[in-house]
Amino acid sequence: MNESSPNSLPPVFAQVQQRINNLIETGDTNQARKVLLQAAKLVASHPEASAWCRKTLKRITQETKTREQRNASDPESTKILARTAREFFDAADYEQAQTLLTSIPASERSNSVDELLFEVESILAELHDLEADLVDAVRREDLDEISATIDRLLELRPWHRLAKRIRANFGKIRRGKMLLRVGGHGEVIVNEELSFSPSASVWGLAAIALVGLIFGVVVPMVRPNFWDSSRSSEGNANGVDGANAANAAVASDPADTLPPDGRANVVDEAVIPGGNDLDALVNNFVDPKDGTVIVKQGGTLSMNVAPGVHDLSIELGKMNAPRSLESVSGDFTYVVRVENVKLPQAKSLEASRRAFVGAGILVWFDDRNYIRLERAALHDNLGSGLYANWELRRDGAFAREGNMGDMKLSAESTWLRVQRRGNQLLGAASEDGTNWTSLPPLNVNWPKDIQIGIVAINNTPVGYSANFDQRSLTIE
Repeated sequence: MNESSPNSLPPVFAQVQQRINNLIETGDTNQARKVLLQAAKLVASHPEASAWCRKTLKRITQETKTREQRNASDPESTKILARTAREFFDAADYEQAQTLLTSIPASERSNSVDELLFEVESILAELHDLEADLVDAVRREDLDEISATIDRLLELRPWHRLAKRIRANFGKIRRGKMLLRVGGHGEVIVNEELSFSPSASVWGLAAIALVGLIFGVVVPMVRPNFWDSSRSSEGNANGVDGANAANAAVASDPADTLPPDGRANVVDEAVIPGGNDLDALVNNFVDPKDGTVIVKQGGTLSMNVAPGVHDLSIELGKMNAPRSLESVSGDFTYVVRVENVKLPQAKSLEASRRAFVGAGILVWFDDRNYIRLERAALHDNLGSGLYANWELRRDGAFAREGNMGDMKLSAESTWLRVQRRGNQLLGAASEDGTNWTSLPPLNVNWPKDIQIGIVAINNTPVGYSANFDQRSLTIE
């Protein structure tokens, strides 16, 4: 990282400010306070930044009091918070559970809530120690300790992606066929894919504080400028370019140690050869809520969707689903195959909606007019199933709702296709890529130039990973 004078404020502080403001606005004052206090230590020599930190701390304190008063006046909301925290705990999302539990005023906490909070904080402390132990074991090349640490990490958090990746490839690592080491900034490197843990860089730590990150990012990233590094490659089929940390984004894996609202986006900049058709989707990826990770490997793009509500339903006022769009003009045919979208594993977090996950094609005119075609799944006590979800929003309202009767799915993967022919959008789905089932045509009054791409939806406290491949865009 470039040296700077004591009074110069690194550009990353603006992003720290933005992250803190976002946390406050979303009601996560507990995490906002933690990030602020860490940032305040790092900018103590800068009068303007220190003044902002003091002012913001007062704001957080007031917001916390207001929320506690609101919760205290509504016992039912306390019950809901406790029940939802338990669901996050059961899903091993301990950070989100902690945030909800600490938002309950101490005077309103029952013994069971206090016991759950104690258990959550004990597990978080152990996860912190285990991840530090893992870094140390990798430095010492102690494979036995690495194995034991991974086992315990997976026992506490079965979907810990870094631990899962190491465990799945441990035989290769033991035989020296897969690289496992600690990089110059304290990052665990698995076959040249960077996984940030404690950084020696002061502003690296500030950036980590930005998203509440302690240990755990699993893919190379492309923005903004936090660290300096150079690219490297093993030059073989398994080799992956090292992250260009001068263009690194602070981010975390949704299956690692952060709550859904405490994570930033990760974009893997085409570091694995092949699949060039996916480059535009990688580069244009946006995640309004933060937390979802997009990774490109070969010709496959994986969107690792974080736990929580990630929806694209303007009628509910929820437009925070992770997505990636590219411009298209005139008539076209867009095809992509979607895999790994299965029945939801938990109840819906949206009171008015059934438990839902879905990933597929998004056709976008604006945030009030768009079409979704997804491999989707519903699950609750009314029934469950996989189906092709074909929806149209017009002027901010449903013009066509998805219907399980359009096409039920049974295969492990689904090909999706959207064609534009003038003012008509034609949707179709296939379970083998050859035999297609047409969906009802949708009529729109859109301009020639619109956008198209991919989207992933989740409204449950359990994350999932949707895979996209065989993407093609033909202008006709």
